[in-house]
Amino acid sequence: MAQYKNENTGDIVTLPTPRGRLERLANWTRLDPDPEPSAPAGPVRPSKSAKKEEWVSYARTRTQTAEDEAKIDGLTRDELIAQYGDDGASA
Repeated sequence: MAQYKNENTGDIVTLPTPRGRLERLANWTRLDPDPEPSAPAGPVRPSKSAKKEEWVSYARTRTQTAEDEAKIDGLTRDELIAQYGDDGASA
């Protein structure tokens, strides 16, 4: 979608594709679309009440070694929370 504003009249026009003619005319200004919300920078820590599967997935993103990753399946949900849940975030 391309949105343009006529600076003389204040009219706003929304078109399915950008139009070169409007881009070249001095009285038309292309409006930037609303920026899309960005994804979180990293994995989001599950809440303490989340299912074990969510904690297993999260823990896999936090492990440093293959040895640590191999141990994840054998941990209980509470052990996963104790080991991987204290990252300074609150959920």
